[in-house]
Amino acid sequence: TLYICNHQSWADIPIVIPKTKSAALSKKEVMTIPLVGFLTVLAGGIFFDREEQSSRMAIVKELIDFFKKGYSLCYFPEGTRSKDGNLLEPNLALIKLAFKLKISVVPIAIEGTKNIIQKGRLYYKFFQKVVLKFGGPITPQNFQNENDFSNYCWDKVKEIHNEIKNNYFK
Repeated sequence: TLYICNHQSWADIPIVIPKTKSAALSKKEVMTIPLVGFLTVLAGGIFFDREEQSSRMAIVKELIDFFKKGYSLCYFPEGTRSKDGNLLEPNLALIKLAFKLKISVVPIAIEGTKNIIQKGRLYYKFFQKVVLKFGGPITPQNFQNENDFSNYCWDKVKEIHNEIKNNYFK
C-alpha cells in the first residue's frame, strides 16, 4: 500500500507513520532534525538526496523492490511543509509508479500539526489540536491511465483535508 498525506510540519511524520505501520520516504536532511530524524530512522525511513538526480533515480529502483517485497510506504507528495497549512502543488510521480505496479493508494489528510512546529521555527508547541483522517483504498485497476489515477488520489487528499478543516477547525 502507498499512503499519501498532505504535509504541514515535521510533526506529521511521528503522527502518521505509526498509524500506517509503514516506512516513510524522506529527504536525507530529515535525519538531522532533533527527535523527528531519530523517530524517522527508527520507523524505517527511506532517505534520498533530492538535489542529486542519481539519488532520485536510485530511489525509484529501491521502491520497486520495496513494494515487490510487500512493504507499505507513506509519502508526502507536496515534498515540503506548507507554511500556512494550505495544500501545495504535489509531485505525483510516486502515485504514478503505484499505478504501474498495481498498488493501492490510501489518501490521508492531517490538520493542526502546523501549530506544533511551524516551518522556520525550531521549537515545539505541545498540546495542539490535530486531526488525522484516512480515506478508503483506491485501486489502480479502476482507472484508464496513471494521470487519472494520480490526480484522483490527490483530489481525495484535498477532499478529506477540506472536510477536516470545515468540521473540526472553524
